[in-house]
Amino acid sequence: ELKKRFSKNLKAISLKKNYRSSKDIIDLAGDLIKSVPEEERAELKFLVPVKEFKKKSIESWEFTTEEEELCFLVERIKAFKKEIESSKELSSEERGFPYNNIAVLVRKRNLIPKIIDKFLQSGIPYSTDGKEDIRPEPRVRQMLDILELANLSPENFEDRDRVLYKALVSDYFKIKHKDILKFMESVNKKKKQDRTISLLSEFLSLTPQSPEMGKAVEVISRLLQTAPHKTAHTVLMDYIKDAGIFKFILEKYDKKDVVKIRELRSLASFVNMVKEADLSNPGMSLTNLVEDIKTRNEHNMPVQGELVTMTQDGVRIFTAHGSKGQEFHSVIIPFCLQDKSWPIKPRPTTIPLPPELIKTIERVDDKARIKQLQRFDETRLFYVALSRAKNNVLFTASPGEKDISSSFLHHLGIETRTRHALEERILEESLKKTEWDDPFIGTEVVLKDMLEIISLNPTSLNNYLRCRRKFLYDNVLMLPGPKKQSLIFGNSVHSGLEHLYREYMRTGVFPDFQFFKNRFIESLKFQGLEKAMELRCMEQFEGLRKYYDKISCKPLKPLGLENRMPVNIDDIVFTGKYDKLELEDEENGFVRVVDYKTGQAKNHAAGIHGARSLEDETCDEYLRQLVCYKLLYERDKTREHKHFTVSHGVLVFVEPAKDDIRKYGVKKGEPSEFKIEINEDMVDEMVAIIKNVWRDIQGLHFEKLPERDKKKCGY
Repeated sequence: ELKKRFSKNLKAISLKKNYRSSKDIIDLAGDLIKSVPEEERAELKFLVPVKEFKKKSIESWEFTTEEEELCFLVERIKAFKKEIESSKELSSEERGFPYNNIAVLVRKRNLIPKIIDKFLQSGIPYSTDGKEDIRPEPRVRQMLDILELANLSPENFEDRDRVLYKALVSDYFKIKHKDILKFMESVNKKKKQDRTISLLSEFLSLTPQSPEMGKAVEVISRLLQTAPHKTAHTVLMDYIKDAGIFKFILEKYDKKDVVKIRELRSLASFVNMVKEADLSNPGMSLTNLVEDIKTRNEHNMPVQGELVTMTQDGVRIFTAHGSKGQEFHSVIIPFCLQDKSWPIKPRPTTIPLPPELIKTIERVDDKARIKQLQRFDETRLFYVALSRAKNNVLFTASPGEKDISSSFLHHLGIETRTRHALEERILEESLKKTEWDDPFIGTEVVLKDMLEIISLNPTSLNNYLRCRRKFLYDNVLMLPGPKKQSLIFGNSVHSGLEHLYREYMRTGVFPDFQFFKNRFIESLKFQGLEKAMELRCMEQFEGLRKYYDKISCKPLKPLGLENRMPVNIDDIVFTGKYDKLELEDEENGFVRVVDYKTGQAKNHAAGIHGARSLEDETCDEYLRQLVCYKLLYERDKTREHKHFTVSHGVLVFVEPAKDDIRKYGVKKGEPSEFKIEINEDMVDEMVAIIKNVWRDIQGLHFEKLPERDKKKCGY
């Protein structure tokens, strides 16, 4: 475009001499860029190296696991550091700050936290471009909890109790976890007598049993009293001072400079972010700030803060894009996996820009051509990463059954070496923590005491099978969870349907839709929602008209509604409550249990119809619930219809389906049902699962999920 516009006066100067890299690296980069056709490049040029280095290397390594790969990165960085410190080809300043001359370049920004975590474990200083999302940082999460606690209204006691617990277990209060559990146990016992009691109300009137608990009472009481009258920035600064958080970090990490700097930087960056927001919106209230952060969470927008920047000493961790224009003694390019990192799998353009809008965009309609151009772009970017190196370049990858190493490496013909580290060493490295110990260590006696009063039900059983730590928080400590629209909507729909059928059983006349809606609204308002969430639930309810039309045209009177069924299984108290019981086959004495569900059937179809066993992780929780209802109904000695047995369970998805699933009879825009036959073998399997789970609970097995599965559960 420039040539067209300024062809007469434009002179192109091509730089042929390379003052950065060794000849081997220049040649390798040249071989790579040759894979981009001549007509796709601005100019063909052959770079001539000006410098040559005595010590240089180009290596490619493969590993069996990502943890091995990260451990190897740490080893090589330490080796590169020694090489830089002893090099006579570098200036004294470069030798004095060896880590600054090493770079780890990644294709995607979301890979950076993996490297940071490994560097923190290993004590390697590092630097980034400062564009990280600071929400995952432990200190930032602690401050977000405190701001949420201070902002919650008094009537929102469930959320206040939940966040209070998170505040009390913060390490800077130094409260022994067993003391917190004893306090919670006493409050939960009082709640059985008086439902108005809350964790927070008891905490604020607590006579502390330890100085640490006393300090927490004092600090949090002051926070709640003063927060409504201060700006967000002042609330935060006063709390940090009162709780002594900065002093705590300095003492805790006295001899661990890398972690200490990270902790202080994360806290300071969050405070600065709040301060900047306060300056742009003078007098910004706490509510404004909390709402802003909540909006960011809902839309997956980062809360950016400068945790570490390029002015700090340390190994540079950049994206390949961010490394343009820079050079380093040694460059490491990790995670070289096809379609995941180098190159990444091309994505379709969701909102394509017209070529007329940007002159440099080529009009392309052919999918194969689009894919080819994306491949050329990936090649150019890999070239950028590779050509940042002066002396050493190191490629690493951890291919697996479904992943292969990068095609770029195969194209370059670099000999790939493998190394199988000792399993014990890898396990030792992977289990290292960054000073965030499990708070439940040493609380065994208190937990055993709390377990004496608990029972199991289908929901808590599924909780334990899904995440043992979630079971501990929800079902043992009985911490209230955050209000979720899906859960509140589901509870209100259940309540509305229960009232609908009870009225039908009482009068013999099936109530109209408005009756159903009124009962739904009553339940909704009882839960004390924010106005916005209440309105969204009301809008969502309108989608239930089709289900109402379906059940009202030929209404069927149930045999039972919301019946609670307690049974004893080898001294294990197991309880449950079905939504509705209907007659299936009167002649043979068969009934079916009906369970209402909101949400989409497609998310559960495979796990219901294709599960190998009830204990298998592929089994959907809803299927286990149906089997539990058969078990409970048939073993309930207090039931009215003792001659009936459960032959089937029916899952009713009351909302319109968003997609067709012909295989399972799901039609788009219609409510759907899954009717499942339940036999004695399934009940026997469920009994065995209940016994095994109970044994593990009594053995205090409340482990967290493995790191790779954390997205499945917030705990």
